[in-house]
Amino acid sequence: MFIGSPTIQKHMVSRSLEKMMLVAVGLTTAVLVGAPVLLYAVVTMDSAAQVRQAETLADMIHNATAKVDTGNTSEITIEVVVPKYTNVTASGTTLTVTYRRENTEPIIWYETYIHNIVMVAGPSLAPNAFFVQVRLVADTIEMTFSYASPPHG
Repeated sequence: MFIGSPTIQKHMVSRSLEKMMLVAVGLTTAVLVGAPVLLYAVVTMDSAAQVRQAETLADMIHNATAKVDTGNTSEITIEVVVPKYTNVTASGTTLTVTYRRENTEPIIWYETYIHNIVMVAGPSLAPNAFFVQVRLVADTIEMTFSYASPPHG
């Protein structure tokens, strides 16, 4: 047979088509497997950033509360960002900041103080920037959250 033979040309076209099919299957597999992995990575990075923000919030609120509790000041106002999935609560002398994303174990930062703590106005569950006023009134620490900027949507 010579190079121009219809049998050889048919065989060459068949191999080219086979290679294209293998490339197509490979690319499809990469997209089907890669897209969910990429989305998972993005969600994980977002969660890590929110946990860092929640930890910063907890540090700032506990530091301000400690200053009032120990008598270093009778009143302090700080500006904080409350990230998504984060809540601030008080019960007796314990102040708790909790980060809990759905279907995960909560991450909790809490401190116990000398004085009872009352949340006059707590943060909403929507993420936002707040002014937090912490003050000692009649031997009780009062904590008031107010929006530092208009609430998001």
